Amino acid sequence: MQTMDRVFEKLPKIELHAHLSGSVSRSTLCSLLNEERGVDRSASLPVIENDDMGSLARCFQLFQVLHSVITTVEIVERVTIEVIEEFAEDGVIYLELRTTLRPLPTLHAYLEAVMRGLMTAPSVVDGKLDARLLLSIDRARGLDDARATVDLLFESVQHWPNFILGVELSGNPAANSLVDFGDLLNKVKEQNLHTSVHFAELPGRDEEWLTFLERHVPDRIGHAVFLPLPGCVKNSSISAAALQASALVQKHRIPIEICLTSNVKVGTVPDYEVHHVRSWIDSGHPVCICTDDKGLFSCSASGELQMLVDRCGIPLKYLSQILVDSAQAAFCPESKKAQLIERITSFFVQHPTLLTEKHVPPENLLPNSQ
Repeated sequence: MQTMDRVFEKLPKIELHAHLSGSVSRSTLCSLLNEERGVDRSASLPVIENDDMGSLARCFQLFQVLHSVITTVEIVERVTIEVIEEFAEDGVIYLELRTTLRPLPTLHAYLEAVMRGLMTAPSVVDGKLDARLLLSIDRARGLDDARATVDLLFESVQHWPNFILGVELSGNPAANSLVDFGDLLNKVKEQNLHTSVHFAELPGRDEEWLTFLERHVPDRIGHAVFLPLPGCVKNSSISAAALQASALVQKHRIPIEICLTSNVKVGTVPDYEVHHVRSWIDSGHPVCICTDDKGLFSCSASGELQMLVDRCGIPLKYLSQILVDSAQAAFCPESKKAQLIERITSFFVQHPTLLTEKHVPPENLLPNSQ
């Protein structure tokens, strides 16, 4: 009998917010540790369980282990391929990976290794999945490091114009100010490249949000946990600046990359049932459901959509529009977006029971699927 898990796995999914290192699976990490140390260390790895209250601390611990084993360009290429293949196995048809460049031994060598993995992954070669790349700017490293990343971006797009699409700004949200990076991000967009920005991850930085959006309008924003929701009004806990920032996001219809499990496990959202995604979807604003760090948080693209329905209360019939909006928000050319949208809409035409408001047993949702 078909289960709901299988229904979500079959959906043609779009993944727009996936950090490469954080997406490395536990199985890959265990394998790398065993190869490096010659003994089975898998039992000692920190595990991030769904209801683990210490999951954020465990996340950082696991990330340190990841960083310690990804030490050569060969390993970088390998983990890139394995991450892509895992997304493909989960039913993702379009993937935008993002990665912070590391000197292994140089930034160029690291990027070349990622690109080799991205272009030679079997699912990419076979056309099962389309994979692209964003270069990450770590706001904690400051503006000089950001400029170096953008310089390498401009150089690298000459070699891989169909694969490298732009930059994403992330890192410790308490470090520096988004405003510092606005002019540099504008230069990226002037070259017909794209920007995504981790946004409103901490409360109380309302003026920073507003000033940044007045200086730079990103193509997408990530998380937006503390951004006032559509329909909110000024009160003792919501400032005029925060409302204006939210109004600009809505005015420009900037798609929001929503990472449900990440938000819950990090603790910026107390639970799925009260997640801000519901208000944005109800308002008609475009959202993209993403994994963030599927390895660190033990989640999947299919699982995030299932959480959206089962825990956040979004009707199953909304998934078609959410997936189309995600394809529209992708940074690939319009011709590729059209192909993605065609695959999504065709899937729902073939499985009309997914669009019904009535309860349908899981085994009847995809009657023609094996």
